[in-house]
Amino acid sequence: MDGCFEILGQEIHGAGGTINQYTGDGVMALFGAPVAYEDHIHRACHAALRIQHRMKGYTRDVKTQFGVLFQMRIGIHATEFGTPMKLSVSSVFNVQMMICRPS
Repeated sequence: MDGCFEILGQEIHGAGGTINQYTGDGVMALFGAPVAYEDHIHRACHAALRIQHRMKGYTRDVKTQFGVLFQMRIGIHATEFGTPMKLSVSSVFNVQMMICRPS
């Protein structure tokens, strides 16, 4: 999983996201908080596509080394928090990206 988390961190941070928490064998990342971006949804989608692309090689390596099929899924949820009158971190638009292995 270390190689997987390395890829996730590189692509999430590279797209301007912040890893909010590690959820056991997954992560939750925020785009648009604490730094607001007009294109936060595009950044999250770009990160997801880059992760999928890079995981192909990682999956192949895990299969070769350990004989197991490594799979993962990505979910993106976009929402608005607060109102325009509130300008705190919790009121900016954000996208949460949950990345974990299938159950």
